[in-house]
Amino acid sequence: MINYMLENRAVPEIIADKAKLIAIKERLGAPEVFEIKADSMIDAHRILGEKVGEQARKILGVKLDEMKLNQFGGAIIFSRQIRRLLEAKIKDTSIDKAIRDGLEEYLSCLDAWGKAAELKQELKERKFLANVSAEGKFVSSEDLALFLQNDNNGCQTVLYRDQGGSVILWHTEEDDEEGRVEKARMVDMQIKDGAEMQAFVFPDLLPGSGFGKNKQYLQATDFLFLKGENRPAVLANVVAWLALRLGNKIPPEDIIKALGPYVDGYALNTVRIENGRVIGKKIEFMHEEMQVTDLASEAGAYLAQVNVLSSEDAALRERHEEIPPEEDRDVYERRIKRVDRTIHLIRHLADRTKMFENLWRTFSFRVGGNEFANAGIYVKAQWLAKLTKDGQIVERFASGPGIKDEKFIELKNQ
Repeated sequence: MINYMLENRAVPEIIADKAKLIAIKERLGAPEVFEIKADSMIDAHRILGEKVGEQARKILGVKLDEMKLNQFGGAIIFSRQIRRLLEAKIKDTSIDKAIRDGLEEYLSCLDAWGKAAELKQELKERKFLANVSAEGKFVSSEDLALFLQNDNNGCQTVLYRDQGGSVILWHTEEDDEEGRVEKARMVDMQIKDGAEMQAFVFPDLLPGSGFGKNKQYLQATDFLFLKGENRPAVLANVVAWLALRLGNKIPPEDIIKALGPYVDGYALNTVRIENGRVIGKKIEFMHEEMQVTDLASEAGAYLAQVNVLSSEDAALRERHEEIPPEEDRDVYERRIKRVDRTIHLIRHLADRTKMFENLWRTFSFRVGGNEFANAGIYVKAQWLAKLTKDGQIVERFASGPGIKDEKFIELKNQ
């Protein structure tokens, strides 16, 4: 059965509501990777802001329409408090210089992105907000850009140890907000000095949330259901951007330790080369705490992450997790069990020398009552990437939920 499914990309007669999946894929269109070549990372983010500006403004407009005037003013003050906190960390010499320099660049990139996206236009189109001020100052594009970053994304991820020590990272990006992600896009930033950054594009967020890569480095984020934090602290999306920007230079957990505590949190799944070995980690960080799970070195080992804290530490869940009444933790636990079942079948019944292909063919599909995949109607993008010991990266990127005869973009580089 599993070999038949792998060879045919799916079992057509039991794909759940295939017509609906095809309609979603047609609306999203083909996946796209657009390249930005620039003199600096700041210039690259300015160009990105211009490209996503229209959609970013729409998303901002939805948020503004849901808020009362006093709520908006409070949110802007909160964003400014976060900025002042980040600026203080930039000056804190106890923090690694590379992290401080990266943080300073982050704020410059954020400001350039926000201005280029013309975020303030959304205030002008709402008369009651056109001249709004907070702390005695008019609201700026920079304020609105940081305001938008107070959000979390990322859906489900698997890390798998392949033969030869390589690690495969698989991720699906889901979003049930209508109109937020209208197309599956990745941006590939190539900077004159040799720096680079490739990431999934959420129109209202800087790169880092979702999934992406740098030289010899892969990452994917999964949002977590967490208790609210009202005091000013660092946003998890700042870590997501910094980890992707610094790539293999600094362990992500060092960045997390240096910048905490946090307003929110993420499960940050990372793959990097360390001392000649490919290292995979699942880093769950939230508020003032962090839990790190290492991917074992044996071929066939794997880690799976969804949108709830890992079950190993009940006390940690009690302190930080808060699942909304309309959600059910068991639903997310079943997704983990689905991964377990899929990995078990592949390891025992399929060719282990072709695990990259096997994972793509199974995880990318929703297959009736015997679901191997996590792909469904809310899937906006699928990404599978592999990092080898010699630093080679191969990746596949597809749009929308998986179906038979999937069309994807395949990229290979060092």
